[in-house]
Amino acid sequence: MAAITIKNRAGWRQTVDAAVDAYLDWRDDCLLVAAAYSAWADASRIDRALRFDVYQRALDREECTANAYAELIRSVGQPVDIDLACQLVAIPIDAAAPAR
Repeated sequence: MAAITIKNRAGWRQTVDAAVDAYLDWRDDCLLVAAAYSAWADASRIDRALRFDVYQRALDREECTANAYAELIRSVGQPVDIDLACQLVAIPIDAAAPAR
């Protein structure tokens, strides 16, 4: 990765912050997919079609957030601080759950 100059450092940092936010959004959507799948798998015959529709919409949303996250990661390039990537991977999935 090219050296980050003072001039473009702020813009790069904003992109990194947006990528972290997008990652957390994606993790939230992954949890919603898992919940929707469980609801569909456990649904009665009467509710099964509705639960499948909810599951399918959750998958579509997760795909959109995954694509948004991927695009931001491509724009960031290789992380300057590999420790940040290690920290992101270490975030427990429950920590990314939306507050209720």
